[in-house]
Amino acid sequence: MNRLIGLLLVVLSSVSYAKDIDSAAGFLADFLSGHYTLVGKAVNSNATYTGKVTLYQEHGALKVKRAINNRVVLADATLEKSFSGDADVLKIQFTDNGVNYKESCLFSGDLDNYARISCYLYMADGETNSRGLETFFIDPVPR
Repeated sequence: MNRLIGLLLVVLSSVSYAKDIDSAAGFLADFLSGHYTLVGKAVNSNATYTGKVTLYQEHGALKVKRAINNRVVLADATLEKSFSGDADVLKIQFTDNGVNYKESCLFSGDLDNYARISCYLYMADGETNSRGLETFFIDPVPR
């Protein structure tokens, strides 16, 4: 009987832990959702660019809409733990002009309690000689 109660407690605590992880991911997705101004540096280049980014949730998944130089690209995003487990990381994957990209982003709150996001941008095939950089600044009144 004691073993059964012990097993039941372990199972229930792991279910509770999984719910906590899901609610934390949901909170972070809500925190990150919004309209942003993007400032970036291209992969394998020193060329800079600006644009607009929208992070939103669709059917329980985090999505990204990138609008740069009159081209709109849709992307998938996930929230993951860093390798050390100390930080949450926003991972974005998209294809632009036939090239697959991966983006790894850190985020924190700015002085107005909006998300500020900074990213390293790589070519997904591993042929990145000089990584790209992108920073997303909240645009609370998108234009």
